[in-house]
Parts: sequence; C-alpha cells; structure tokens
Amino acid sequence: MLQRTPCFDARPMFILAMTVLAALTPAAALEVGRGVESAEIAVGDDLILSWDGLVPDTMYTAAVVDEYDQVVAEALRKSSSDGVLEPFYVWIGTGIVGCDGDPDPASDEYLFAYPDEAEAVLKGRTFQVALAELETRTSVARFTISMLPKEKNLFYFSDEDGCPRCEYEYGEPVYLSGSLVVLDSFWLFLVEELVRPTVGDPLVDVLGGPIELWPPGSAFVAQVTEELPLCQDHVGVVRPMAGNQPDPYLDAGDIIVDPSFCGAGEDMTPDKSIRVRDPDKIPCED
Repeated sequence: MLQRTPCFDARPMFILAMTVLAALTPAAALEVGRGVESAEIAVGDDLILSWDGLVPDTMYTAAVVDEYDQVVAEALRKSSSDGVLEPFYVWIGTGIVGCDGDPDPASDEYLFAYPDEAEAVLKGRTFQVALAELETRTSVARFTISMLPKEKNLFYFSDEDGCPRCEYEYGEPVYLSGSLVVLDSFWLFLVEELVRPTVGDPLVDVLGGPIELWPPGSAFVAQVTEELPLCQDHVGVVRPMAGNQPDPYLDAGDIIVDPSFCGAGEDMTPDKSIRVRDPDKIPCED
C-alpha cells in the first residue's frame, strides 16, 4: 500500500499581494514522428504522435501496448488529404486520471489515481507504440518507448489526501499537491482559463494575489482556498520564488499546475483547468 504524505496546511504562510502574473510552460510531452525507432518518456508526461506519407483521408489507430500486447492507451485519427496526421495525443499523463471518477482508475490496470502509483507500475518498463490503418490493420510503424521516473517538479490540484482533482463541489476546499525533484519555495497564482497565452501577457490572480508556499519536503499538500471562485474555469501557475514579488507578466519559465490529469476533451487534448462541478446549477452572470 502506498503511503500518502500528511496534509500540510499552508494557510498560516499565505502571502496575499495585489499583483498580477503571466506565465505558461507547456505541459511536458514527448512528440514523435516518422523515422523514430525508440524514445524515452517520463512518468506523467504526454505522448504525442504525428506522421506523414500516409494514405490520404484514411482512419489510423495509434496504440501503446505492453510486453503482453495488452493495449495501454489508444487514439484514432484521420489523415489529411495530403496523407498527414497532425500532432495528436496518444497517451495523456501516462494514465494518471486522479480522483474525479471519470474514468475510474479501478477499471483498468493502466489508469492511476496518484502519480506515485503510476511511477511504481511504469518506471523502468518498455512499451511499444504501433501505428496502423484502422480498417485494414496494415501496420505503418512500430517503435519502443522507455519509461523514466519523473524528472521535473510536479504540481497538481488535489483533495486533502493529495489525489489529483479537476472538479470541485461548490464550497469544497481546493488543495495543491506537489512531488518535487528540486526542493524550493514557490509562488502560486490562480488565474482565469488561459487560451493561447503569450509571454509578456498580464494575468490577474483571482484570489487577489499570489500564495507563498514553503514545502516541508519533497512531497506536500497545501490548502489553496476554502472554495473555488464560481462561473469560470481556472488554471494554477507556479513560479520558483526569487525576491519579494514576482514579475507581474507571463514568463516562459513558469509552470502550469496539473498539465495533464484533468482528462481529455473530444479531440483528446488535455484539459488544464479546474472548475466547480455542475456550474449550470449556480447562477452566473453573462
């Protein structure tokens, strides 16, 4: 049984400052294409595939399979009229789905509630990625990916036990969890949903200012707010602390909280935002 880190209550250490922050680091991902024979991917990252030289306007399946040929993850895509598969997600977050219940981690041995569970199962293993025509099952390519342990500081919104969350009931407290490779202190900002942000853009913290976090160890859980602001999806941004106040503009070195663990939309793109569950039941102004 994997042990959870006791909840670290960061409320006494909150520093609220009337500042704005702009930041965005894309979710860590491995993108591969034609010609690759092997690659490495860290636990928690996304696997993205692109390909060219295919039959035009044809459905293809890309699958990650284990050493027993069991399908670990799979995605379907249609080639363009030029025979190209534009970049698409095949394996999001290496199967880490958190505790929102959709999908249920108990339904599949390669779905995980916690990042440390994924690392315990995946680290050090090698998987095959197979690309084939869907209808004829004609093989196009097959290559290997080796699983590395996480190689960066990982942050995600969670419950008080540190299990990743993306949806909260109205009035439910929101926590930030972290698994740190490099121990440091951080600013946390909660901003409105980011759409195609550009370095230098100003972003306003919806809680009135950044929260200062001093993790006591390599794993931590800290309460962010007693309830999530209504009527808007939100994104967390983390910046290593340097000086008294962070620069109030988007910085290329900042880290998006919870880059992959919020599942995927219809286009199999990770949803990076957190929200109040059933927002239609809450009266919101247009």
